[in-house]
Amino acid sequence: MKGKLKLHYGRKNRGQALLLMILLMGVVFIGMLGFAIDMSRMYAQRQMAQAAADAAAQAAISSIKGGTNTGANAFGNATFTCATRSTLTPCAYASLNGFSADNGDTIKVDFPTSVGGVTISGSYSPAAARITLIRPAPTSLMKVLGITSLKIAAQSTAVITGNSGSPLVIMGGNLPDALSVTGTSTLKVCGGGQMAIAIDSCAGTGGACGSTASFQVTGSSTIDLSHAGPLDNGSCTTGTGGSLSSMGTSSITGSSSVQNGSAGAMTTSVSTAPGVNPYASVTAPSTSGLTTSPVVCSVNVGAGAPRACQQGVSWSALGCPSGGNPCNLYFTGVYPNGISLGDSTNGVMAPGIYYMQATGLVVGDGSNMYSASGLSSDAVTGQGQLIFLTGTSVLNVSGSSSLSLTGTPSSSVYQGLVIWEAPTATGIHNHNLSCSGTLDVKGTILLTENNANTSNYNSLTISGSSGATTATGQIVADKLTISGSSTITMRLPYGNSTGGNTAGGVVSLVK
Repeated sequence: MKGKLKLHYGRKNRGQALLLMILLMGVVFIGMLGFAIDMSRMYAQRQMAQAAADAAAQAAISSIKGGTNTGANAFGNATFTCATRSTLTPCAYASLNGFSADNGDTIKVDFPTSVGGVTISGSYSPAAARITLIRPAPTSLMKVLGITSLKIAAQSTAVITGNSGSPLVIMGGNLPDALSVTGTSTLKVCGGGQMAIAIDSCAGTGGACGSTASFQVTGSSTIDLSHAGPLDNGSCTTGTGGSLSSMGTSSITGSSSVQNGSAGAMTTSVSTAPGVNPYASVTAPSTSGLTTSPVVCSVNVGAGAPRACQQGVSWSALGCPSGGNPCNLYFTGVYPNGISLGDSTNGVMAPGIYYMQATGLVVGDGSNMYSASGLSSDAVTGQGQLIFLTGTSVLNVSGSSSLSLTGTPSSSVYQGLVIWEAPTATGIHNHNLSCSGTLDVKGTILLTENNANTSNYNSLTISGSSGATTATGQIVADKLTISGSSTITMRLPYGNSTGGNTAGGVVSLVK
């Protein structure tokens, strides 16, 4: 009979196995403990890295928007990696938050031309800054498992969004010479976004640009952008230059010139539209709640008490000029036949919306139209006016007349607009500011039709010998012609709360 085979382990062997098991479990336990501790540390490091990336991205894009990406600390617009002891703005802000090349960290800065889900401003180049931080962080107890370091990474992107900030936007579609500056005239831009003039016009057919220029500067005329850009507050003294960009070609002849300043440039035949209608999403006013054909108040100019329709405000406090000419006070409402000031007549407009259904706003020779003062604010337009042109309505100021209007607040639903042609209008609408008097418009002039072409567009002509034409705000038009010896100065105080969206967009963290 065969005996059973028995294995016998001595107490010594059993003790060794138990010891090995305990040691193995100890290593695993230490590894797990190390993992928990190191992961906790890594999470804290990751949060610190994200905060540093956010700060660096915001600092970079704020420097671009503010026009301080210049001088010895300029970081340009090309991808780079921060060097040790770097004083470049994004590198310095990363360092202030504990991350720098001196510590062995990698700080990469690049400038994407597009960011998913975000429409970035076309007035700044670049308009987006992305920061990527990488830090090799040593582990502690995880070294028991052979893991000596872990890589910490964070990324942040900041952009400039919102209004393009371009003082002058030409939405000409396929119109030739959509911007025309001729004679001895001058178009001067001070302040605003870096892209001072954006011409979204491509003269040609079938979507292709032809040989006809999209803009022309002829005679001895000048486009002066030497004080454009975010470094100028509208005073025309501190700006270092703005850019002009056009989808089509240019025609600059004679002794005419385009002066971009040291910080600007002129680019033609660009592949994508440099300008967009920054007010495309603004809802047009309706006639609801407005009085049709409101009574015009004939102001008592001179001695005597104010008439009842003056609401207790004297003629001088209303803003009626002296000199003996009659003065009319107009009120917000629907004007089926527009407002026409005959020759040698003055007018003041109370705050509110003026809905023009025909004719438009016409100021004859020797007449003056001003924003009224001293009256109660309108719930929507504040102390300003919105002239809304529909049907065949146009703006026509001629002779020795003057026009001085203040638009809606930029914080209102009408975003600083002062003169607005209905975007659904069809046909050709010719608007004229051809006078030798004072033209002073505070607010945005918006004269553009949806899908402008050679049969449907708004044209604004500024001509004559006036040297006092000032627009404190943007001009967005399908076609703009400046001729004769006229001079128009567009003053756009950077970050101004009146006169439209002239602050040039908003800095935002997006990723």
